[in-house]
Amino acid sequence: MKFFLIILTFLTFLTSNAQVTIWSEDFDGNGGSGSNWGALNQNIGGQGANANLWYISCQENGETVGNCGLGCGTNQTLHLGSTTLGDIGAAYDVGCMPGCLVCDFFPAFCSNTTTNKRSQSQNINTIGQTTLTLNFNYIERGEGVNDDAIVEYSIDGGATWLTLINTAKTPLVCNPQGQWTAFSIVLPVTTENITNLRIAYRWQNNTDAVGNDPTFAVNDITITKPSVLPITLLSFKATIKNDNNILLEWVTESEINNNFFIIERSKNAIDFSTIITIDGAGNSNTSIYYSETDVNIPKNSNLYYRLKQIDFDGRFSYSDIISIQSNTPNYNIIYVNHSLSITSNNDRAKIEIYNIIGENVYSNNVNNSKHINTSSFNAGIYIVKIGTSDNFIVRKIKF
Repeated sequence: MKFFLIILTFLTFLTSNAQVTIWSEDFDGNGGSGSNWGALNQNIGGQGANANLWYISCQENGETVGNCGLGCGTNQTLHLGSTTLGDIGAAYDVGCMPGCLVCDFFPAFCSNTTTNKRSQSQNINTIGQTTLTLNFNYIERGEGVNDDAIVEYSIDGGATWLTLINTAKTPLVCNPQGQWTAFSIVLPVTTENITNLRIAYRWQNNTDAVGNDPTFAVNDITITKPSVLPITLLSFKATIKNDNNILLEWVTESEINNNFFIIERSKNAIDFSTIITIDGAGNSNTSIYYSETDVNIPKNSNLYYRLKQIDFDGRFSYSDIISIQSNTPNYNIIYVNHSLSITSNNDRAKIEIYNIIGENVYSNNVNNSKHINTSSFNAGIYIVKIGTSDNFIVRKIKF
């Protein structure tokens, strides 16, 4: 019985693009109506008499990415609104519209809406954090660069600001509303390991009465970093120990927050069941060897194994799958001119030769192939047995 073994080395349980959130603001209670937010409206340069304003409310409802902007719901967002009309969702006052009677009779009411305002977070502590990514969902409409949103960052608590990205206008698939869109960008290395990082959104618009509604809204802002791989495997292998036992061995190079392992087995590499649970080391930066035995395995079957690793906080992940395949034994015997040749695909096979009265006159391991000179045997009929205790063939040969 030949067992083919697949050994996978240098396995990791989590992919490198897995992210952990180190800071968030959802404007909705968990981030708390701006509980992680700082100055809501900071003027930058000249402002019109009726400059637009930043608001935090559900007047512009936070929607799932891909959905159109909607009015008041239960999911608050940070968005632009009008000074004269108030918070009407992400809809800014574009200035005096031609033919507007209110504007004709009361031009001061809607004129000079030039806006250049920043809305910024509180200080964000990134001590010990590296490879940071800023993520958020947003909608943005407006007249090109005349009505525009810019994402900024500060590494000195808001004293100075740098441009991170000028976000693109989001798809206008449901006019005049924009479509909620996800956005991510890697932050510069200068934002790492500081106590006073700030993120801001700056809106600027002119007053030429040209633009689309809505202008800008943002929600679910997070800063993330790559998650630390909880386990690094140097090896994970399975080998036949006895006729119906499989030895499972693995070595970890390092462990972080590792509570325990579960060994799972399957016959089809799809449906797995738990067979063994073993404690992990918790935290370790040295190599650790583990081994367990799967006993009483089904004979002549293909088996698949994987490790499930569980953290102390309940999170879990899986290793890749390893397999052991047991094939039907194949034995070949050729006898020519006092030369007995045996080949086998089972490296555990033995050869035993008995004389006609049942006495064992020869016994040895085949080791995949064996050549025996029978010239020293007495002439006569012999019984040749090849295989293992549970799977063998018998031939009668005249030496």
